[in-house]
Amino acid sequence: TLNLYKRNVLYLDADTYAYQDFSQELLISSQESGMCAEEGFITHKKNNENDLKIIKSFPQYFSNSSHLKMYNAGLILVHHANTSLIEKALSQLDEIFPQHKYYFLEQLLVSYQLSQNTKVKTFEGSIRHYWYFKEFTAVVKKYNK
Repeated sequence: TLNLYKRNVLYLDADTYAYQDFSQELLISSQESGMCAEEGFITHKKNNENDLKIIKSFPQYFSNSSHLKMYNAGLILVHHANTSLIEKALSQLDEIFPQHKYYFLEQLLVSYQLSQNTKVKTFEGSIRHYWYFKEFTAVVKKYNK
């Protein structure tokens, strides 16, 4: 349904805030997308067991995963011509989540779709996603098993 709109799509988590004007950075081409911050290659990430297990279990969704970077999904920006990438990631999420109740699954799938099909720009200079510092982090980690 996102493809009904001919405007770029910007998603921000409720715990994400801008500390400077970034409106000019939202003007992206169809070859670009945006996410909050780069978190590094999956293979180099600490506690990457869940990511690697899902990638191995669903090779049809991760055909080119050797250099997969994870991006923080506190902000997701997609050009209107590429909304199908988000729809694809969400469809995959619906299939995989019942088998792997992994809290970062949506972030993994969106990171993969956007990085394989666009140049992902990040917004660390303008945006802060502060969920790690919240008091419910311990509760969230229970769902990460």
